[in-house]
Formats: sequence, structure tokens, C-alpha cells
Amino acid sequence: MINGDVLSDIVIELSENGHDFEQNEFEKLASGDEKTVDDALVRLARKARRKAFAPHSNFPVGAALLTEKGVYLGGNVEVSGRSTSVHAEMLAAYKAAFEGAEEFKVMSVSTPRQSNDTGPCGLCQHTLSQFTDELRIIEDGGDGEHGIFYLSELIGDGYSASTRHPEYVNDKS
Repeated sequence: MINGDVLSDIVIELSENGHDFEQNEFEKLASGDEKTVDDALVRLARKARRKAFAPHSNFPVGAALLTEKGVYLGGNVEVSGRSTSVHAEMLAAYKAAFEGAEEFKVMSVSTPRQSNDTGPCGLCQHTLSQFTDELRIIEDGGDGEHGIFYLSELIGDGYSASTRHPEYVNDKS
């Protein structure tokens, strides 16, 4: 088993260098215990948050999404005329989908709020539901405590991946 700090450093180093992750690297990450994986993803979401561009809200958000193909990072990118801004969770999901990922496993979200009860907004919930019916979401509380949510608990029944395009949904739940 890989130590959580070592695992996080490896994943951060690889993501910074635009490395195409090898399958065995992800098998190591996926075979780690849940806390190790969660801690690594929280560290990556915090790193993504530092790269966010939030001049209007001053509320930078970072996200790290673990899929079968790798870890995808996103930070919110704000522009005037908010409708064209992109949320961190959406950016990570779009990057994963663009690269061909089909199994969204776990997402960590980091905000400046020192609370572990800040779930993704409704727009992000809807966006994520287009790719998966189930996703474990870790909310970074900033103090070592993390809130754990499941997308299905947040969004409930609705227009989702399985109702929109069931042939593309690979969830095993």
C-alpha cells in the first residue's frame, strides 16, 4: 500500500507535467484504502483551487475527479457575464469526458469555506448527472474532516445519464 502523502505527491507531479497516466499507476491509486484515496484527491483539489481564476466572486474552487483513465483537475474560471463562467466540478468533468473517461468514481471539491457541508451547486449536480448516476463526492472541510456526499442523494431522481443516454452509462452500481 502506498503512503497517502507519497501517493499524492506522485499524482501531483504527474498531473503538473501533463503526464498521461499509465494504467498501473491508477490501479495503485484505486487499490489504496478509501482514506488514502480521499486524502490524495483532497490535496489535488486544493492544488486546483490555487489555480482557479475567480476575480469576481473571490471564491476559488478546485475539483479532482478520479476516473478509470486518470485524475482530472478543474478550477472555476470566471468571466464577466457569469453565464460563460465554468465551475470547477464542471471543468474536471468536461476534461474527463473529452479524454474518453467513462467511469466517474470519486470527486473531491475544495473551497475556501472551512466547512465540510458545501456540496456542488445545482448546475454542477445536473452536469455531473449527465455522465454518471452515482458519484461519491468529498467536500474538503479544511481541517482534516471531510464531508461525504453521493450525487444521487444531492440531486435525487431526475434527468440523468441513465435516462438521457443509457448506452453510454457504465456505472456498476
